Amino acid sequence: MNKINQFFQKTWKWVLVVLFLATGVGLTLAFTPFHPKIDEEPQFALGSDVMGYAEPSRKAWTNDDKTGVIDTFNEYWAKEHPELPKIHAYYETKSTYTKIAAGYQLPDLILTRPGNVRQYAVSEAKNQIREFNNLSTINETFLPEFNFENRQIGAPIFKSFNVNIVNAKVYKQLTGKDWVLNKTFTYDEVLDLLKVWDSRPDLSRDEKGNKIPMLGFDDFTYQIFENQATGTGAYKPNENFVFDYKTTGTGDNFDMKFNVKDGDYFQKIMDSGYFIGAPVNSGQKTYTSVTMRKGKMLMSSCSTAGLFPLDIKPYRWSKTKNEWVANQGMDDGNKPIAIPYPEGYKLGKMQINQNSKQYQKWIKDGNSKETFNPNKDNESLQPNDDEFGQCLNMTADTTRSGELKNWSRTLGLAGFKSVGKNASLKEATVNGFIDYVLSGDKLNKLALAANYVPTTTIGYEAWKETKLNGTNALDKKYAQYNPLEKNVYFENNPADTFAYNTLNSMWTNNYLPGRGKNSFYEVFNYENFVKYTNFGDLYNKSKVIN
Repeated sequence: MNKINQFFQKTWKWVLVVLFLATGVGLTLAFTPFHPKIDEEPQFALGSDVMGYAEPSRKAWTNDDKTGVIDTFNEYWAKEHPELPKIHAYYETKSTYTKIAAGYQLPDLILTRPGNVRQYAVSEAKNQIREFNNLSTINETFLPEFNFENRQIGAPIFKSFNVNIVNAKVYKQLTGKDWVLNKTFTYDEVLDLLKVWDSRPDLSRDEKGNKIPMLGFDDFTYQIFENQATGTGAYKPNENFVFDYKTTGTGDNFDMKFNVKDGDYFQKIMDSGYFIGAPVNSGQKTYTSVTMRKGKMLMSSCSTAGLFPLDIKPYRWSKTKNEWVANQGMDDGNKPIAIPYPEGYKLGKMQINQNSKQYQKWIKDGNSKETFNPNKDNESLQPNDDEFGQCLNMTADTTRSGELKNWSRTLGLAGFKSVGKNASLKEATVNGFIDYVLSGDKLNKLALAANYVPTTTIGYEAWKETKLNGTNALDKKYAQYNPLEKNVYFENNPADTFAYNTLNSMWTNNYLPGRGKNSFYEVFNYENFVKYTNFGDLYNKSKVIN
């Protein structure tokens, strides 16, 4: 009996450890929606890192009323090919890397960024990566972003761009000069403007004396990345900021040189107190354009996908008054309007929107324009002069020398080869779905819902026409701006995404909390970069080569 007691006294801790590990594995499998089994239908993962919580975008893909592109495809596919499986789409919150490491069945298709796919292509699942052919409808200049080591491992379908939105009215108040179309800023110009801004309390302070931001960055890490780039086309880092990927046959190695240029520029912006970022709360990003729509900020560096908050209607229809009223102050229930038209901007007068469906039908039926009655139709009326919208201008992001570069943010379809007994049937469905998305107006519908630019030639022309014929003044300038010109994107290097994610971690977790304690260079240095890169989490065999 004593020996048995001694045995349990020595081993009870190990028993608890084993039980804990077993329970942990069980819970991990139980709470992971994608179990290690072979599904009968091809799986399409809508990645949460690119979808966020954008309801219109998700509904454009799949919706309860079965009007989404996936829904209409499955209906069409079931009629045309009843012997083939349908596409099953799901909202993916788990990391694909976790599935690769755990040996799970990987999704047949993923909506994701090119940087993620390049990482999959150097992981243990590199031989399972799906390759894409017959992408002739896509603008060929975009295909290299998803091409890695001469393999087309993705199909670019959406484009957004990092741009600078400038308020011409505020610019004129600050500088005394009129805004010049497509003007760009250098770093020195921005720092000079910050000094002038600080000397103008009529612009830089509110009625309580609080600082009003002059500029904002939706993605500060992206600014740091852009700052290191040289040339156009594929991203080329400077010689002191290099993350070389190379295959040695024994593991995935990254040769790192880390020296961020112009840290003083970023430090001075932060120290000025006239800067705002885009915080993420509960997974929802608050774009700097939300602050800019108040009409007081000079400029915002943002993604074109985040411009929707600037579409503010000067008028709204009042149900109680049964007429159009200014979109300011209180609503019909005497509550503050959630998104009021900014103060200090002319509302203009209401006029007939001759592009509206109701008006065009009226004229087509042989009626005169003088007798047209909008009859509460929002589309049939529009302001004659939306001053706030007219004041907003689009130009390229600020760079060291002020050159014109349109930094691309691309989303596309990628995935892994279908598996299981009906793998060939699933492959047929996947290929049919890709062709379906890239044909007709499907891609345009998806792009407009997410505020992206479609990559097909037909889709882009349809997108441009929609924007030019809309009522949003900034959208019209976006279409006229032609962001496809001088397109710049990250080169096909898996290490770039590691670098970006690490810089983002250092920015969020180290620099912001320590403002006033640590300088930019004290945080963004090689030692911290190596510390926070944490390559082992992905491959457990990667290493840093000094």
